[in-house]
Amino acid sequence: MTRGAGATHFSILLGNYYSEVLGRKTAIVDLNEDCDYEFLKQICTPEGLINNNVYNIHKVAYYQNVTRENLAGIFHENYECVILDVGSNYRKFINEISMCDRKYMISSIGLWKIPGVVTGLKEVQFNEQWKFLYCFGDKESADYISECTGRRLYSIPVINNPFKITGRQLMEVERILEA
Repeated sequence: MTRGAGATHFSILLGNYYSEVLGRKTAIVDLNEDCDYEFLKQICTPEGLINNNVYNIHKVAYYQNVTRENLAGIFHENYECVILDVGSNYRKFINEISMCDRKYMISSIGLWKIPGVVTGLKEVQFNEQWKFLYCFGDKESADYISECTGRRLYSIPVINNPFKITGRQLMEVERILEA
């Protein structure tokens, strides 16, 4: 919902959870309009292991420069889990998101962000498949937003390295996914 709120961080975390913990064949698709995954590719992938804007880190396939036209091809690649990182572009990709069985909206809920978050949550029709996650905010702000929108918000645990989830952090991630 808001730029810099942690969608890419959470996408990488989810990808590693599904791949490493659950053993599922997983892909992350970059539909965001920033260059985060390009930098990730440069620092984490040896030369020669990149094929058609696809590279692997810790058993997760990362797809860059994906368009609507080639998204269907990724869905036919026999992945058990495909994570769409749309960043703040959720309106642009609402049709693609609607096909997903789990949907996470991530936002920063710092005091100055609250009006935009409340407006955003009210203007889009969300169903029970959506979970609203926040970082960079406190419980009072989350409670206020919940009261204004009728939506429950879940705090994302602080996980400094999304490629490595420790035992306690694993429990927090599973709490969010099962809620």
